[in-house]
Amino acid sequence: MVNFFFIGTDGYSSKIGFTNKDQMRAQAVRDMALQAEYVIVLTESEKFSKHSVVPLNLKDSVKIVITDNHITDIIKAELESKHIQVIIS
Repeated sequence: MVNFFFIGTDGYSSKIGFTNKDQMRAQAVRDMALQAEYVIVLTESEKFSKHSVVPLNLKDSVKIVITDNHITDIIKAELESKHIQVIIS
């Protein structure tokens, strides 16, 4: 068990959550996320307007998103409604 697991993402969809381009990488992320107390997504805000083909299926695992100050208020509010803390850096 680890305390923190930091991941990147290739995209985001309101319907399916965070996404990735590569099936094997997505599976590795899912497996490692199971061993983490906190999953933290580090991503630039532009990824919230992209959608990749492989869902990460992290459900309630993501606790924190760290992104830049160009994230839209709509996406920020959506993440916060899912109990995800959004940190603007």
